[in-house]
Amino acid sequence: NLQYLSMAYVNTFSIKGLQYLAAGKGCRKLSYLDISGCTQVNTDGMKFIAECCPFLNTILLNDLASLKDEAIMQLVNGCRNLRAISLQGTNSLSDHSFQYISQLKKLRKLRIEGRNNLITDTSIKALGRNCLELNHIYLVDCPRLTDLSIKALAPCRQLNYLNVADCVRISDTGVRHVVEGPASSKLKELNLSNCIRISDVTLLRIAQRCTELQRASFCFCEHVTDAGAELMGGLSNLVSIDLSGCFIQDQGLMALGNNSKFRKIDLAECSTISDFGVQVMCQHCRDLLSLDLSHCVLITDNAVKSIAFCCRLLKSLKLGGCSQVKMIFISQISNQQPPKHS
Repeated sequence: NLQYLSMAYVNTFSIKGLQYLAAGKGCRKLSYLDISGCTQVNTDGMKFIAECCPFLNTILLNDLASLKDEAIMQLVNGCRNLRAISLQGTNSLSDHSFQYISQLKKLRKLRIEGRNNLITDTSIKALGRNCLELNHIYLVDCPRLTDLSIKALAPCRQLNYLNVADCVRISDTGVRHVVEGPASSKLKELNLSNCIRISDVTLLRIAQRCTELQRASFCFCEHVTDAGAELMGGLSNLVSIDLSGCFIQDQGLMALGNNSKFRKIDLAECSTISDFGVQVMCQHCRDLLSLDLSHCVLITDNAVKSIAFCCRLLKSLKLGGCSQVKMIFISQISNQQPPKHS
């Protein structure tokens, strides 16, 4: 009756062991399997897994840099009930693998992270066409993906989480298909970090259509400005935003204060924000749990004093690189206030 099995980063078992599993009956009801980091698992090993786990619905295949397309084919052929696949750091798979994965009609969660120079729009088109129940999609650091991939995901009406961080060829044009598509009102998390072609145009569309959005990241989207920040401040369900490295000034920072529900705000390397903007924002965002102002070089002790006075629930405060903030002052504030700082 075993249903959950993790052998992550265990390199002491061999393919023979997987063959024993296939020959026995103990894993027939297995629904969750983690073999991340088990680099000894090859195509034959995946075949044995597919044979012994017909009801598998979640598999983690992280950090398997040498895993081949043929292994994914064997997995898909035997495990037709898969709903979640994680491929973090498994970057040797090509479009062929994802064409096989697209045959899994019940697939709901797919996680691809780690630089993959092989996967193209062809893969995402197949997924968008066949896996209509997808609700979590992570396509992180896949530099060959373009706006055509995002357009292909528009038919996925159940989409809640979309992460295309570091996909540098994606622009406003592509993201529009999702944020104005049938899933726009269901989208809860959107990560466009380091998508350098994204601008305030996308944030405008998000503000208009993605009313349930809770977490958003536009880290190092250099074309995102105060205008975009003002729009995000109007999203009443948004509790976390990352605008690190964006062109945000005090005006945008103060506009974030329009949403008192914020729990986490990251503004690292927004080098033009000052004490005044931080003071106004903190007067309204009093329930903040985490604030990152690393390398905001204009910040001084006055901003830290306002943070300590207004944000009594703060647990994490990052001030690395803020050269005008004195460590002695931080120590004094820490004795009155519990936030952790770095």
